[in-house]
Amino acid sequence: MPDKLMTLRDVLMFVNPPTQQHTPSLFYLKLLAYYGPPVNNGIANSDGRILSKYEIRPMLDIYEQEILTIMGKAGVSNLRHPKNLEILTFVENSLIYLKKKKGKYSHGFTLDTEIYFDDFSQAVETYFDQFVLKICQ
Repeated sequence: MPDKLMTLRDVLMFVNPPTQQHTPSLFYLKLLAYYGPPVNNGIANSDGRILSKYEIRPMLDIYEQEILTIMGKAGVSNLRHPKNLEILTFVENSLIYLKKKKGKYSHGFTLDTEIYFDDFSQAVETYFDQFVLKICQ
């Protein structure tokens, strides 16, 4: 199956939906990287059904514990979730500096910039811990 293309708008709509306030965007960013790409602004299971918020909640709880562990090891205690511009900058920089990638990325990303899901997933996996520490300091 060919790798899925998505836009930064897709990422931000999933991670920080405009209809919700105070979204745990760090947790959603990690969820998207592991279970995406987004389908109708949600995550689909293997049958194509969009997972409910009740099915997603336990996964977010696990990511919260992982993030708190990262912070604890670094002596950081202020958990803060990033805003859209911080997420956009993180995705842009991590894709540009990712060593093995399918796409060719350069500075100047916009909401309509298309990225490969596999590249996005690998970038989050590679640089997520650094991003958490930068955001939460």
